Amino acid sequence: MEDIICTHDLTKSYQGFRAVDNVSLRVKRGEIYGFLGLNGAGKTTTIRMLLGMIRPTSGSCFINGQTVSAGNYHIWKQVGYMVETPYAYPDLSVRENLEIASKLHQIPDDSAISRVIERLGLTAYEYRKAKHLSMGNAQRLGIAKALLHQPQVLLLDEPSNGLDPAGIVEIRELLQELTYNKEATIFISSHILGEISKIATKIGIIHNGRLIQELGKKELEQQRIVKLLIKTRNIKGAIKSLSHSGYAVRENKKGLLETQSKDAVRHPDKLVKALVKADHPPTMVLVEEEDLESYFLRVIDKKGDALHESNA
Repeated sequence: MEDIICTHDLTKSYQGFRAVDNVSLRVKRGEIYGFLGLNGAGKTTTIRMLLGMIRPTSGSCFINGQTVSAGNYHIWKQVGYMVETPYAYPDLSVRENLEIASKLHQIPDDSAISRVIERLGLTAYEYRKAKHLSMGNAQRLGIAKALLHQPQVLLLDEPSNGLDPAGIVEIRELLQELTYNKEATIFISSHILGEISKIATKIGIIHNGRLIQELGKKELEQQRIVKLLIKTRNIKGAIKSLSHSGYAVRENKKGLLETQSKDAVRHPDKLVKALVKADHPPTMVLVEEEDLESYFLRVIDKKGDALHESNA
């Protein structure tokens, strides 16, 4: 499958500080690529270089096989974007803002505006001035402008900002719908990691300007920690009995028995049976899966430790 978005050793320096440091990433057709990082990690700078808004210090970006550069303006017919704040003309209505965007994109179909207004749930606000929109509806307007010309590629920086829970679900379903038949390829950055975990088919983690990990959904599932937690009235006795049965268990900080044994996680009933037989019946058994937020923090913490050791 071809790469729709691609960077090679992408680097951006400001007065000796590397905001983005040799980032090479690949996004294939129909993927939703979740780009994760702390504030200041280099997410927005990378997106701005992908859009040609700022020039790389070194390295290159490609969209649909075409080099991103100031002179290659044909590329933007295929790209929709929203970076940081969704800009709009404050004294113009939602429809008037979209009419201007339609003219800029040279869209011949007048129905495109009505279609995108309905799709983004903006019908009730169609004639409201942009300056009177809530943050969530201003965000919807920004996404509507990005989708107006039915782009093949979408680059979205924090698209869920200001949306209520129902709005977040609507945008999630919209993005999934766009990629269902590989109609679009989406590159999305967000600090709402739980939401990214629901929609991304691939994630890239950027930390201190460096892409430290890039992996697909299946790889992510394999690397996330899954553990079995057990509560019992006799912790020491239960540990001793389970150790004799071949389980590697320990008491965690919360006073619960914990094991990451794959056999225990897959077949907790066997472990429970062993505890009952040893007269240490559990009062709670829970399989706990590491969420994306915990995984992300663990990965960047390990990377921070590695950098600290290398500089020691």
